[in-house]
Parts: sequence; structure tokens; C-alpha cells
Amino acid sequence: MRPLEESELEQVLTKLFTFVGKNIENILQRTDAPHALRLHKKRVYYVRDDVMKRAVSIGRDQLVSLGTCIGKFTHSDKFKLTVGALDLLAAHAKYKVRGREIAFVRFRRCVSRAHALATMGGRVVSRNGGWATAGRRLAVRGSTRL
Repeated sequence: MRPLEESELEQVLTKLFTFVGKNIENILQRTDAPHALRLHKKRVYYVRDDVMKRAVSIGRDQLVSLGTCIGKFTHSDKFKLTVGALDLLAAHAKYKVRGREIAFVRFRRCVSRAHALATMGGRVVSRNGGWATAGRRLAVRGSTRL
């Protein structure tokens, strides 16, 4: 685990700046617990300083992960953000979108139904024990409605 070089740090900060903007100062200079960006096996970690000092005693081969993985460098040395950076970006994002909970539930139902149709070969099992086929009309066993 080592500190980032100038070119690596520039790539990471420009990528974070596109999502966070001027709030990047809040990420790098935290007052509650100082954090740093470290590189380990082509992955960039956002690590608390006290945790980083304790990890010095662990060898590079034995160290698997440390802190929050926010991204990685590809084989062509380009920086890509990973899913682990979402918590960090959500707290300091420039633009925040808030949706209604009802819309999210409807969206989740549609996605889960479509996923169930694809994985179950065109059939969806209902909660009352009946079945439905995929198509424009939904035929449910035990019901005369189409």
C-alpha cells in the first residue's frame, strides 16, 4: 500500500470532481477523522489515518483490502469508479435526486416481475398459489377474468 503519485492523484481527483464538485475539499480534509487515498494492487482506497497506521504491520501479500475501495486503475492506466464509491459520493454529491417512495415500489415490482418472467420461462407464481403467463393478457388460474 502506497500513496498515490501525482498523475494517479490527478486522475482520481478529476473523476471525483465531476460528481462532487467543490465538495471535494470536504472529502479530503475531514475534521472528525482524517482520511487519505492509498493505492494497493491497482485499487484506490479511502482510508482513515489511524487504520492506515495499524495496517503498516501487515505485509502486502497478506493485505486484501483496507478502508473503502472507491475505484481502480485499468490496464491502460485509466481510473474507473467502483460501486464502493457510491456512499462517499452520495454524501457529498453536487446534485441530489429524491424520489417518492411509491414510485420506487412500483419500479421495484416491475423489475422483479420482468426478472421473474425471464428466469421462470414465462410464468409468474402468484401469492395465492395460482400462476400467470406472460403476454398482453394475464391469465390467472382459478379466475375467469382475462
